Amino acid sequence: MAMKEVLDSVKRIIHKWVNTITPITSNITAGDSVILVDNVRRFQRGDQIMIKDSQFYETGLVVEEMDSDAKTITLASST
Repeated sequence: MAMKEVLDSVKRIIHKWVNTITPITSNITAGDSVILVDNVRRFQRGDQIMIKDSQFYETGLVVEEMDSDAKTITLASST
């Protein structure tokens, strides 16, 4: 296997396990602290997340807790 193929494989693995992408399942607005999502399985308390759509994004958000039954992520207060 060529080195480029090895490096491409490593990049894909890192992207898969470092970046978690999950759809938001209800409308949200900037400042909302509870977000309904498709799946909370790979999120952990203290994770930093970014919310984005095709035009806007919000960064620096921190996961406070997850509820796998309700499929919600609660964000830590920014204060």
